[in-house]
Amino acid sequence: KGEYKWKDGDVYNGDWKEGKQEGNGVYTWANGVVYDGEWKNGRMNGKGTLKWKDGSFLSGIFEENRLVSEQ
Repeated sequence: KGEYKWKDGDVYNGDWKEGKQEGNGVYTWANGVVYDGEWKNGRMNGKGTLKWKDGSFLSGIFEENRLVSEQ
């Protein structure tokens, strides 16, 4: 578990495995968009929520960084 900050301002805080996001974590892009959910092999995989600065959000199941099923 830990936090990493990229030079562009993106931040990930959560679980890691072999240097990649794995398990549960929160990724915040420099533009304010936030993904809070499950990760596998450095990608959004499993249950999660994407939130935008304006308060809108999408929740569901993600596979390979793509929302495949809204909940």
